[in-house]
Amino acid sequence: MMKKYLPLIYAGLVIGLLMLAAATQQPKPAPASVPNFGMTLPDNYRDEFALYLVVDRPDRTVRFVYAAPDVVEAVQAGEEIPYGARLIIETYAAQADLLGNPLRGSDGHYVAGTMQPNIHMIEKRDDWTVQQLPTPIGVIDWNFGSFDAQSYLPSTENRNDCLTCHDNGAFRRDFVFSRPLLEDFVSEGEVQYLYCRFPGRGNCI
Repeated sequence: MMKKYLPLIYAGLVIGLLMLAAATQQPKPAPASVPNFGMTLPDNYRDEFALYLVVDRPDRTVRFVYAAPDVVEAVQAGEEIPYGARLIIETYAAQADLLGNPLRGSDGHYVAGTMQPNIHMIEKRDDWTVQQLPTPIGVIDWNFGSFDAQSYLPSTENRNDCLTCHDNGAFRRDFVFSRPLLEDFVSEGEVQYLYCRFPGRGNCI
């Protein structure tokens, strides 16, 4: 008699397990909207752009700064940075030893470890819309972008801080803080290194 009801019992167990799984399954978060600020991070910038500056900071981060070829050419010619120009900044946590101290290479500089979540880029154009800029007030030909380091998609990071800082402190350098070091890179042909005494994004150039 028991065998007669075994299929029903098995079916009931399967249905019960499916209902339990459905009840306990966490809903997937809705995908965050991707902002559109009119900028695209180049896939191959590490190959085509020039790495001209490495910055170590006391918060144990390392920044790599890249310039597009047209930026380097303009600096070589002593000209203003042209429209279409792009510069990119990557930020890494410095590698640490067993005691937690930052590792240094043979050159005395931090050894870059894990990349931080966002890659930053500035781009100079004369056709930005108000909606694409962080704010309609201030810089109008440079735009500031933040991109996810894994997907290269635009991130929702606040860009207004970037604009405000460059507008206040780099207006005499075509809004590029590191232009003097870019000029040194062009004249010497070697990557420039800088230890900045400020943590975070504080300017020390």
